[in-house]
Amino acid sequence: MAHETRAPDSWLQFRASQRARLTLILMSPKPPGRTDVPLLIDLKPGEKVIVNGAVVENAGHSTKLRVLNDSNILREKDIVADGDNITPAGRVYFFIQNAYVFPGSRQKYTALFERCLNDYVTSCASAETLGEEIRAAMAGQEYYKALKLARKLLKHEAQVLDAFNKANQPEG
Repeated sequence: MAHETRAPDSWLQFRASQRARLTLILMSPKPPGRTDVPLLIDLKPGEKVIVNGAVVENAGHSTKLRVLNDSNILREKDIVADGDNITPAGRVYFFIQNAYVFPGSRQKYTALFERCLNDYVTSCASAETLGEEIRAAMAGQEYYKALKLARKLLKHEAQVLDAFNKANQPEG
């Protein structure tokens, strides 16, 4: 009787090319009827990405990651660190980011997000509609969408501060 080997439900496959490039493929079976297009990420040397809460750093030449299943992914350029000079809208983004990449602490970060967003919208009523869009994305567990909307909130904050600074410049 022949023993049949089966690939695990979720596995990693590493493949090195002749030019010393490494392609990391995260694979998992797709639910029936789902036809997602894989996400291809190019990483420069030293660039980092968070994948499901794990920080992955490219330690070599240019690297391509092809992600074939649902994963929480955030590129280094989109990450706000706790030690950064965070503005009120930046705190909203920071807590959404953490809810996205740390699902085990999602409830904690969602509560902190709500408090910061409420404070922001109370202080700046012109952000109320955008705040509601962000809340709806969070309520629907669309964390990446909420992050994209929070980037709009960061731009809104910059515009409001710019207008305030221009209005309060001494004439002359």
